[in-house]
Amino acid sequence: MHKHTSTSVFSQISQAHHFLERFVYHTLQGEGGDCGGIVAEAVNLGVSSEECVLEILWPTMECIQNLRRDGSITVRTFNSAIRTLVQILQFLVPRIHSITNKVIQGRVMLVITAPCEFDGLGAHIVAALGEGLGWRVHFAGAGLSMEEVAHSIGLLKPEVLAIHGHFVESALALQELLDHLHKVRHRPGLQVAVCGGVTQCAALDADLVGRDPVEVLELLALCPNYRSTQSLEKKKSLELMRESIGVSNEVIRKVMATHFRNLGLHRN
Repeated sequence: MHKHTSTSVFSQISQAHHFLERFVYHTLQGEGGDCGGIVAEAVNLGVSSEECVLEILWPTMECIQNLRRDGSITVRTFNSAIRTLVQILQFLVPRIHSITNKVIQGRVMLVITAPCEFDGLGAHIVAALGEGLGWRVHFAGAGLSMEEVAHSIGLLKPEVLAIHGHFVESALALQELLDHLHKVRHRPGLQVAVCGGVTQCAALDADLVGRDPVEVLELLALCPNYRSTQSLEKKKSLELMRESIGVSNEVIRKVMATHFRNLGLHRN
């Protein structure tokens, strides 16, 4: 996966933030056709399907989750918005798989949502982009118990367990899951990677953490043998590597923070 920085095609488009404002507005209204039209506009301007996922869908998803968390939108609006985003993702996924370079050949990844979270869209995005890179992905999504996760690891024998979590409040339950896996792990070589807002909690004992799918998938490609139990020197090297990876939507997050909040204040 190439690095997404502020020089991406999307961020170079004049008035890119208007694309996002319109997209978030129609997502909150559950208007999939209008959202699809906006994505089509972006594609016609040269934005790749992968960038559409990373620069439009991902920050919109984070925005919707934050609005639901602070009570700015109703559960019905949230559910409708997530369904709309899933529709757009399903439209983009075949295009990602058809053009992305398969830099990972045949490695197996199990993708789940953090415990206590029941929206599997973030994990779905990680799975879609992972498949586009050549991973053999098993998508388990949300709602699995610790026993089910451990059983799935034993049955599917993944090399990587990738976990998406949005809320920092999920960190305690996620750490309990990580502790459980350390005790019952069927595959001692399993690498655990976490991405999403939950990674803002410094206490997580995962092997790799990334702010978004770009960062965590690039780290998995660059550091297939890295484990959290390794030496302090290797941990410092990993941090330097993380600093060198362009996080996909830093500019977009700034736009989101300044423009999107008022879009969610209606209780439709």
